[in-house]
Amino acid sequence: MTSTAKFYASAFVLRMDHWVSGTSLGRRAAQAGLRRIGALPSDHTLVRLYFQSRRAPSFHFSESDIAGIIDSVPMPLKLETIGSAEAIVRGRFAFRELGQLVFESEVDWRATIDDNVSWRWDLNRHRYFIELATAHHYTGERRYLSRLSALWEHWIARNPSDGETNWDQPFEVAARLNNWLWAFFLLLQASRKEEVRWVEIVSSMTEHAAHLYRTLEYHWPNNHLLLEAKALMEFGMLFPEFDPDRRFLRRGRAILLREIECEVLPDGGHSELSSMYHRIVAGELSEWLLVARRNSISIPDALAERIARMASVTAALSRPDGTVALLGDSAADDNYIRFDPARRDARHLNYWLLPEPSVPASRAVTTTTELLTLLPDMGYAVIRDQITDAKVHITVDVGQFIRNPAPDHGHCDALSFELYAGDRPLLIDPGVFFPNRDAGPWRQYFRGTSAHNTVSIDGREQSELLAMSDVGDRAEVRLLGSSSAGRTATVRASVRPYWAATAADVLHTRAIRYTSPGSIDVEDDITGAGEHTLTWHYHFAADLDVSMDEERGCEARDSGGRIVLHIAPVSTNGNLSGRLVRGCNLPRLGWVSLNSTLVSPTTVAVYEVRRALPFRAEFKITCLLPRTSGSGDQPAR
Repeated sequence: MTSTAKFYASAFVLRMDHWVSGTSLGRRAAQAGLRRIGALPSDHTLVRLYFQSRRAPSFHFSESDIAGIIDSVPMPLKLETIGSAEAIVRGRFAFRELGQLVFESEVDWRATIDDNVSWRWDLNRHRYFIELATAHHYTGERRYLSRLSALWEHWIARNPSDGETNWDQPFEVAARLNNWLWAFFLLLQASRKEEVRWVEIVSSMTEHAAHLYRTLEYHWPNNHLLLEAKALMEFGMLFPEFDPDRRFLRRGRAILLREIECEVLPDGGHSELSSMYHRIVAGELSEWLLVARRNSISIPDALAERIARMASVTAALSRPDGTVALLGDSAADDNYIRFDPARRDARHLNYWLLPEPSVPASRAVTTTTELLTLLPDMGYAVIRDQITDAKVHITVDVGQFIRNPAPDHGHCDALSFELYAGDRPLLIDPGVFFPNRDAGPWRQYFRGTSAHNTVSIDGREQSELLAMSDVGDRAEVRLLGSSSAGRTATVRASVRPYWAATAADVLHTRAIRYTSPGSIDVEDDITGAGEHTLTWHYHFAADLDVSMDEERGCEARDSGGRIVLHIAPVSTNGNLSGRLVRGCNLPRLGWVSLNSTLVSPTTVAVYEVRRALPFRAEFKITCLLPRTSGSGDQPAR
C-alpha cells in the first residue's frame, strides 16, 4: 500500500474514533471548565469578566499594549485590513481569486464556487474573524465587532461538533482554532457592550481542541500534524481551565516538539521543501514560540534555534519585493500565512506579536550581503545580487525530491532555477494546481520534470511519480560545489534519474554561474551510455511576450514592449532544435498557477536534440535591467 493510500485508510479510522469519543470528550471538558470558573450555561458576562481579569496565562498582548500596537502598524497595512473587514460586513466573501459570493442574510457554511473545496475551507477557517476584530481596533467602529460576534454565533449554531461538514478535516479544524484563539483575545480586549455569547465560544473552542486530541493526523507527518499539534498545545496553554488534566497541553507539546525536530531541518528549512509551506510553518512557529516563552513553557534551546533559523531561510528565499519563487507545491499566498518573521512590515499581525522582554525582537533574522547563500539541508542555493541595484534573485534547486516522510508536496525539479530581476519575475516555477476536474493529469504535470527549468531525458521523470500524489523511486541529487568571489557566484550539482541504475548510465550535471549585474551562464553536461533525447525547458513569466529568432535565441518583452530577458544556446556539440510552446494540452506544457485554483498559459522555450552521450550544451541568459539614472536599459556584461 502506498503512503497516500495509507493516509486515506488511517483518516477513515481516525474519523470513526472521533465520532465515538471526541465529541463527548469536548462537551465534558467544556462543561467542567465553565463550572471551574463559576459560570452558568448562559452567564456570558461572567465568562467575559473572568478572562478580562485573569492575569495568567497571558496572550501576546494585554489591554494596555493595544494603543501602542495600533500606533506602530503602518497605515497601508491598516487600510488593507479595514478593506478586507468591510467586505465581510457587507456579506462579500472572496478567496483564491475564484470570485466572490454575496450572502444577503445568513452565510451558507457549505457554499463553494465551482465546487471548489478549497474555497469552502477558506470560508470556514475564519481568518477574517481576525480582520474584523483588528479593523475595530484600528478604527474604533463597533460594527466590525457586531459582525464578528454574529458570524461566530451563527457558525457555532449551524456546525455542531457531532456533524460531519466542516469537522471532517483535522487540518481545517486546527486552522480554524488557530484563528479563533486570536479572535477571542482581540474581541476580549474590545468587548464591553456587545452581546457576545462567550459561553458558546469557549465551549466550541474546547470541542475543537478535543476533536484534534482524538484525530491528529499521525499518518500525515508534515505541516498537517505540526500545525494541528500547535493549535492543540496553544489552546491547552492558554485555557488551562478547560484542560484540567492537561491532556491537550501534554499531547500537543509532545507531538509538536517531536515534529519540529523532525520537520525543521538543521539549516532552518522545512522538510517539505515547499516555499509556501515553509512560510506557513515559519510564521506559526515564531508566533507559538513567543507565546510559549511569555507563559514560561520550557522549549529546548536547540529547537528554538531552528525556529530562529527559519526566519533567515524565509529572508533568503524572499525576492526584493517580498514575494518568493513557487518551489514545490506552492501558491503565491495562502490565508494560513499570518506572520512573516523575516519582514515585519509584510503582515499587520506581526505588530501584535510583542516579544517577551528577555528575547530581542530581531534575534531570529540573519541579514547578509553575501552574493551566494547555501541552504544545504533544504537543498537550495540562493543568489542575491546586493552588490548593485540590479535586484537579481536566483533560486537553484540542488536538493532531493523531498525530505519529509509524506511525499505529496514534492516536485521533479532537480537542477531547476527561478530568475527574478529588475523588480519582476522572469523565469518561473509553475506553482501547484488542484482542479476539480481532470485532477490526476494536471497534478502529474505540475509535479513533473517538464514543468520546471531543467533537462528532461527521453521524456521520463526524474523521480517515479505515482497516482494520488505519491512517489516511488527517487532521483539522486548531489551538490558538487559552490563558490562566490567578488561579482561572481557559481553553483554546480548533479542528478541521476531514478531509472538510471548508476551514474554511468545517465547523469545530468549543471553549473550555473552568475556575474553581476544580471549575466547568467548555464552549462549542462549529460553523460552516460547510449543515445537519448534531451529536452531543455525555460518557463517565462506568464505576462511576458516571447519570440525566438532563426538562431534559436529568445527575447522576452514586458507589457510596455521593453526587452527584459534574452536566452540563447551559445555552445553545443550538436544542433539543438528550438520552439516556443504556450498553453498546450497534448502534450501538456506551458501552464502556471499562482493560487492553486486557477491555471494560466505561459510561454516555454523548448530546446531538443537526440544524440549519443556524452553531450554538452551552454546557454547565455542576459537580464536587460532598467537604468537607475538616465534613460534606456542596461545590458548585463
